[in-house]
Amino acid sequence: MNLFLSKMLSSMVTRFLFLAIIIVVIVTSIRYYVVNVQLRGEFEKIVQTQQIALASSMALNVSYKITQRKEFLNKIASSIPIELLNKPKELSAWIQERQDIYPIFSNGIYFISPKGFIVPSYSDFNTNLSKSNFSNKDYFKGAFSKNIFVGKPTKGILSDEVVIPISIAIKNKSGDTVAIIVGESALLAPKFLDMINQGKIGETGGYLLISRSEEMFIAASKEILILKKTAKIGVNKLHDEAMKGINGSGITKNAQGIYEMIAFQTVPNIKDWFIVSRIPVKEAFKVLDNWENMLIRVTFISIPFILLIIIIAFIDIFRQLFFAVKQTERMLLDEIPLDRLPIKRMDEVGHLMAAFNQLIIMLKSNQEVLKEQAHHDNLTGLPNRLLLEDRLNLEFLRADRNSTYFALLYLDLDGFKLINDSLGHDAGDMALIEVTKRFKTCIRESDTLARIGGDEFVIVVGSIKNNLTNAQKVAATVANKCIDILNEQIKIKENNANLGVSIGISIGNGQSSLDKLRKKADLAMYKAKESGKGKYVIDKG
Repeated sequence: MNLFLSKMLSSMVTRFLFLAIIIVVIVTSIRYYVVNVQLRGEFEKIVQTQQIALASSMALNVSYKITQRKEFLNKIASSIPIELLNKPKELSAWIQERQDIYPIFSNGIYFISPKGFIVPSYSDFNTNLSKSNFSNKDYFKGAFSKNIFVGKPTKGILSDEVVIPISIAIKNKSGDTVAIIVGESALLAPKFLDMINQGKIGETGGYLLISRSEEMFIAASKEILILKKTAKIGVNKLHDEAMKGINGSGITKNAQGIYEMIAFQTVPNIKDWFIVSRIPVKEAFKVLDNWENMLIRVTFISIPFILLIIIIAFIDIFRQLFFAVKQTERMLLDEIPLDRLPIKRMDEVGHLMAAFNQLIIMLKSNQEVLKEQAHHDNLTGLPNRLLLEDRLNLEFLRADRNSTYFALLYLDLDGFKLINDSLGHDAGDMALIEVTKRFKTCIRESDTLARIGGDEFVIVVGSIKNNLTNAQKVAATVANKCIDILNEQIKIKENNANLGVSIGISIGNGQSSLDKLRKKADLAMYKAKESGKGKYVIDKG
């Protein structure tokens, strides 16, 4: 009996089984820790990112809705015949015609005189309104102080609904304000803030639209909150940050004592408003909690099967897997170059290693692409400012080593803005590509042509022998070629366009300061511009 027990204890199978039990216990413990601590933390980050994305999307939507109304109101203000302000019937027809085409203000549009009284603009005009003065309204004052103003929520003039008023001043040719035009959109009107009022996140989460200055909920998924005051400063830290204009996210406790995951984002173009997306933490982590409970149950049920698989895996699989892990770690530590792993058998591990090898190939390919993109201009394919810096430093070292000179030419296109403005940015891009082709014919293969800005190029002409005078002569030759080659018109979109170039030149050697050379070439280029364009200037300093 003792001999049998001794053999069992010394058996490799027993030792593997004992090791497997330890591994299962350890893995189960680690798995529980990962799910409860690490994974929960990562999941929280994911939910926060999602909430930020939802808040940002909703903020953009609100901004778009307000911008729509601003643009429409601005068009009305700039196109309305001022004489119609004294003709209610014609004014009503004029406004109604545009409202019918683009009915963007749910409660309509009306006019206020510079003294604050309603201007009659429809046949069934309420004469009682004409006696009311609206000069104390924020949207009336705001129209005088700003180009276009979004007022705080208020009871509508044309209905009893709560509205968001938007106003703009109508000016005559002398620049005097002759009237204020106001458009009203009801808070609960369709296609306005309904994505907030009706939007839901999860089962009970949703959105809030808050005004900082008014400390008020303008819109909310829970209708009961609309136009209610927000929490006072000091009650909720995250709310305090949002009220200060900070964008962010986090976990907080709401007025009902429920912990929520929230994100808050300022509405673009309306800095006084911000969006809050919120979901109860319990809902946010519901899937994770369910998965955690299932994981625990599955773990205990699968222990016998795991033990058997581990014993077999140690003998047959893990040897190749451990080798792959070791090689991968060495690659991560730069002990060996990034390369494919050798595959001995095409089992599951072999397929995994084959997939890993494909990833290695893709990664190496992407590295080359990223390297190319990081150093070259996307439009012209020329070296960008970063690669130019490397080329210039190399030329500086070469000049120092060989006692030669190099020339730095700053080129700025003449007439490029006219092409952009008249033919569009696509035409401008086509012009830049054509200019690049022409400039390439003016330099040697050993020289560098780079694009450093919209219509700004740099040429580095290196390895110029003899003396400074010869270097200036070579640089002038290149500059003349660049100027001459643009004399021929460029055909863009069946249009002939004229372009020129102004060039500033500085000459350097191994003892020069690159910063000073850049400044001198840039200054010389501006002098060329001032001297009539289509010329070059060589810095003689």
